[in-house]
Amino acid sequence: MCSCDLFSGWGQVGYIVVVRFIGSLLGNAMIWAQTVFYPIYRPTDAARGLSPVSDQNIAGGLMMVEQMEVTLVLLGWLFYRLVLRDEQRQGLVDYAHRQGVEISDERARRAAAAGSGERLKARIRARDRPDA
Repeated sequence: MCSCDLFSGWGQVGYIVVVRFIGSLLGNAMIWAQTVFYPIYRPTDAARGLSPVSDQNIAGGLMMVEQMEVTLVLLGWLFYRLVLRDEQRQGLVDYAHRQGVEISDERARRAAAAGSGERLKARIRARDRPDA
């Protein structure tokens, strides 16, 4: 796993958008093309009663539907994770404040991102200095 912030938060959203956009371009190219990209499939298309161009257009349409569904699910899942992490980060900051312990926003963010919020709460309860 990359320890940098490139693939966290908005980096993940950007990655999903770029990769899915490239797939959309290919799907659109297949939908609107009037030339067959893969001539090796011509004999099997005739057996199914489709022209090679029609088969390719249908494949492009199916590809676009798949791209949309996967993108929506991924963005929804990512949004859910980001909201959950942010909620946990704020909960850790608030909990520490109520206990009279000062922790930085960055420390709480790292704990929430790593899934170690409960460990940090235990350290706060023990009056350990988490920033030390």
